[in-house]
Amino acid sequence: MMQNIILGAFLLLITCGLHIGGMMLVIYLLGLKGGPLRQWFRQKHAFPVGEVVLVMANVSMLEVLLWAFAYMALGEIKELESAFYFSMVTFTTLGYGDIVLDQSWRLLASFQAAT
Repeated sequence: MMQNIILGAFLLLITCGLHIGGMMLVIYLLGLKGGPLRQWFRQKHAFPVGEVVLVMANVSMLEVLLWAFAYMALGEIKELESAFYFSMVTFTTLGYGDIVLDQSWRLLASFQAAT
């Protein structure tokens, strides 16, 4: 159980770091004084909220991929597609249950859902 908690906390910190990095990237790219993408988005008439959502959706995919690699590294899920699918289902708290972790690692998935 402790290894689930320790690994879950570690991955939670990395995920939060990725999220912080994504938000900093948004602030830089769309900065108040006109970041590198500000002019392009103005020409395309995109809304600022849409800009943030676009960047953060991609950051979320990286976060899901991080957890998928962790499940593969633990040997719980062998193929990347299945690991990514399980991670996405867990990340969104959808939880179909068609792929499950071994009982010794199931607590880890709850950390991802909480993240």
